[in-house]
Amino acid sequence: MKRKKIVIILVGMILLSILLAGCNESETNTTTDEDTNGNSNETKAKEDDNIEEENKDEDLIGYWKFDEEKGVAALDSANGFHGTVSGGATWSAGKVGNSLYFDGIDDHVILPSSAIENIKDLAQGTISFWFNYESLLDEQPIMPIFYLGNDNVEDSESIFIIEIGHSDPESPIYTLDPSNKKLYVTWTDWENNNLDPLLCYDSLDNLEENTWYHFALVVGPDGNTGYLNGIEMNNRNYNFGSPSDQMFFAEITAKELFTFGYGKTHHIISPTFVYYKGYIDELKIYNRPLSLDEIRELL
Repeated sequence: MKRKKIVIILVGMILLSILLAGCNESETNTTTDEDTNGNSNETKAKEDDNIEEENKDEDLIGYWKFDEEKGVAALDSANGFHGTVSGGATWSAGKVGNSLYFDGIDDHVILPSSAIENIKDLAQGTISFWFNYESLLDEQPIMPIFYLGNDNVEDSESIFIIEIGHSDPESPIYTLDPSNKKLYVTWTDWENNNLDPLLCYDSLDNLEENTWYHFALVVGPDGNTGYLNGIEMNNRNYNFGSPSDQMFFAEITAKELFTFGYGKTHHIISPTFVYYKGYIDELKIYNRPLSLDEIRELL
């Protein structure tokens, strides 16, 4: 009888030992899985960060998507140079996601001084954006899309502007020309050129209203050019300067005001600041000239 009890006790102890060993192994495996999962998640997070860093274009100085649905901030997703939306410009469906609609009365975007600091010395680069305009050229001489220069009409003219329209160039004084709906790119700097534009070219042909266009200005070692809807504007007309001239932001002396949808050009053409009416979308500034293939990737 005693022997039987001893055997039962021994068997019980053996079973208990096996059970405890199994529990410990299970706990060990659980801990290992948790560590593995934790390390895996941490690694994945780091990989995601690396992917973001790899995808970031170091040559992209500013990128205003205009995808906000509300508010008064035009966010820059490249370097945080967020613009202030003024005049009540509204968020609307755009070419890519949302866009910003300007009413032509008082709507515009003012960029911060930090944005000016980061572009002011660029001697070459690319400006790219989508636009869709509604003409005001029977009321005002130009419709400014992109402007950098003086902030006061009384100051000596120092201006870089991309605009729709021009007053009559044959007139010695300011005269409206509502039939001129060309796209113009102009550099004027009084200190460097006695009030004559340093460089100015136009699209030669009028652009249609209520139509989306993509424009890219490219300035590099070989000079300047423009692309409309991914096609080089080989027929562009030079009013001043030539395709071999290399001018970007650095050539403008006064870098006081940086805006979208607001500006002026040479005083004979535009004696006062005026506004743009229509949509602007996907505006980008690069610190290098993009190739044709790169521009077409933006479409």
